[in-house]
Amino acid sequence: MSLEEFKYFLIGLEKKESTIERYLWAIRHLQELLSRLFGVDDFAEVPPKRLLVLLGMLKDKMGWEKTTFYTYVSALRVYLEFTGLTEHVAALRKIKAPPEPEERPDLTREEVRRLVRAAEELGERNLADLLRVLWQTGMRVSEALSITRDSLVREGGRCFIVVAHTKSGRARKVPVSEDLFSRLQEWCRIHRGRAFPRSYKTYYRLLKQAGRKAGIPGRKLYFHALRARFIKDAYSYTKNLKLVQAAVGHANIKTTARYIRVEEGEIEALYKKKIEEKI
Repeated sequence: MSLEEFKYFLIGLEKKESTIERYLWAIRHLQELLSRLFGVDDFAEVPPKRLLVLLGMLKDKMGWEKTTFYTYVSALRVYLEFTGLTEHVAALRKIKAPPEPEERPDLTREEVRRLVRAAEELGERNLADLLRVLWQTGMRVSEALSITRDSLVREGGRCFIVVAHTKSGRARKVPVSEDLFSRLQEWCRIHRGRAFPRSYKTYYRLLKQAGRKAGIPGRKLYFHALRARFIKDAYSYTKNLKLVQAAVGHANIKTTARYIRVEEGEIEALYKKKIEEKI
């Protein structure tokens, strides 16, 4: 059965458009990973218990956090129901949904600067540039790790990274500075076409090292913190949630809104402004 048919199955279940896009992307990506890493071209080829093993291996290899992993599991469960593989569905039900994540403290701008400086002092210039990409663009770390020579384009005198493999399934172009663009080109030249050739787990270990050197609390040391910082800063600059949503590639504006926190004093300032208005 084709993904096109699966799409109409999801429409029949009255799934939201953002959910449909996310599930289609997840199934395509799972099919690609299983084929490339394990030589599996059809989920039906894998016994139910073996499927759990392969998913666990993928989670470990790709460095997925619990919520990301469960997105794949949810999409796969619905897809297997669609294809009639009931024993596989039963096996996936053993994977429990993660609890609501505890809110983590934000990285400050100064902490990001210290983190980049610490990476350079450790001799990890490639990590430092990965951090710069995340800080400057708000990309997901999985998107940044996929940057290749072909991702880097110039148009009208400006520099862009083309993000092809996005969570929503929609490609987007992200502007970057000239100096960072040049460094990414150089990394691609050194690493046979890839800007960031190492695994997620390796970069995460190096991030922790740089964080310790910079004196940053461990709870703040995760790559998504830089995306969260970008979203908060972008909203602070623009006060336009729709614009921020488009910039970071969220399928649903509610996802973007979850990053935005009302800062202390903002409500008081709002009322003060309204009180001062004359009508």
